[in-house]
Amino acid sequence: MAHVIADRVLESSITAGTGVFTLAGAVLGFRAFTAVCAVADTVPYYIEAVDDVGRPTGEYEYGLGTYSAANQLTRTTVRGSSNGGLAVSFAAGTKLVGLGIPAPNSAATRLEWRNSLGFTALGNTLATVADQAAAQAAVGVTPRETGEVVSFARSSAPTGWVKANGGTIGSAASGATLRANADTLALYTLLWNEFPQAILAIQTSAGGASTRGASAAADFAANKRLPVHDLRGEFPRGWDDGRGVDGGRALGSAQSHAFQQHSHAYSVGVGGTGGANPAYTPVGATSGDTASTALAGAPNTETRPRNVALLYCIKL
Repeated sequence: MAHVIADRVLESSITAGTGVFTLAGAVLGFRAFTAVCAVADTVPYYIEAVDDVGRPTGEYEYGLGTYSAANQLTRTTVRGSSNGGLAVSFAAGTKLVGLGIPAPNSAATRLEWRNSLGFTALGNTLATVADQAAAQAAVGVTPRETGEVVSFARSSAPTGWVKANGGTIGSAASGATLRANADTLALYTLLWNEFPQAILAIQTSAGGASTRGASAAADFAANKRLPVHDLRGEFPRGWDDGRGVDGGRALGSAQSHAFQQHSHAYSVGVGGTGGANPAYTPVGATSGDTASTALAGAPNTETRPRNVALLYCIKL
């Protein structure tokens, strides 16, 4: 059983009353329900009573129906009608019975939309990576690429992402520390192909040192763990990629902090009697003065700009 949404499905019927509608064939230029439905499929339906020249008579009904048998439509759930939202007891005469697209303005209709698009999660949130993939395939859009790194104002990785904290990913049997699940294969493959062993060293399923096999697929099947980059406390920098500003860097390589070489000009007054290390007096000093140096600003163990700490995550 599936929930079917399709276009240009319209048939005529002469069924009267509140019961199951017998479908009499497609209207010219349209398709029959049998062209898109299997028995037991559910559909959003509408029924419009018309007069001899096809004008609406005022009787109508729409809701969730079931294609219960060949050319049979059961009005399972009435959602609106000319009878105050209740089932209409249609008078004799011609009706047009169509497959209509309901507005997603209720929890029930939103769920039907998700079912027709292949989603499995309930509620208004796509709760699994599979659901996200189904949504992307349905609308032809990929909002996030596998391997994309994004900073989040939260302490945990959202669904479909893992923290970029140096932990490992792998198959369900890999014992990986970040995520051990089949849905990590795309990221695993990307990282395995883009970054050498020297940067992302593969591990055994116990977390020990290992060597790479013939392919990412082979290592994933062998339950080996692969680390992601550790971006905790780091400032990502654009890869030089041949420009020459930060040459000699491999993609994904780490770089320690540094302070650019530079010089300061100053002058002193020289005193004393000479020798290998003559005494000197700073310019402007007088006999009896002492000279000292002090650090300006707040001393620390690194040179850094002002910053805000956020959580870096990488897309599965």
